[in-house]
Amino acid sequence: MVAGFRSFTDGAGPRECSVSSLVRVVCRPETALGLALAGVPTARASTPREGAELIVELASRPDIGVLLVEDVFYDALSDTAKRALERRPVPITVPFPGPSWTESAEEAEAHLVEILSRAIGYRVRLR
Repeated sequence: MVAGFRSFTDGAGPRECSVSSLVRVVCRPETALGLALAGVPTARASTPREGAELIVELASRPDIGVLLVEDVFYDALSDTAKRALERRPVPITVPFPGPSWTESAEEAEAHLVEILSRAIGYRVRLR
């Protein structure tokens, strides 16, 4: 065994996991832009089926240690594929909620009021 590596088995035989394993994100193009600005490498998918296929492909790569997945793509995986991912120690697959652009006007206004109150130090009332 090489120093810095731990050996795992995923049912298909031993697998090496480096401490410097990669993080990848499977998300929609709209989400990928923000992640790319933060320096996080993304795999973009436009449809749930395309996203599910990317998840399966990336999960089989030995260099990926953490796989962040937008929930619409994770939900598109078959139950069998989800169970297989859960049984494998590497990569750690973490679904996350994608952005929602269906906020109501009241929610958007409340958010703006909160930002303003933090910036100026007191609550304001929008007209």
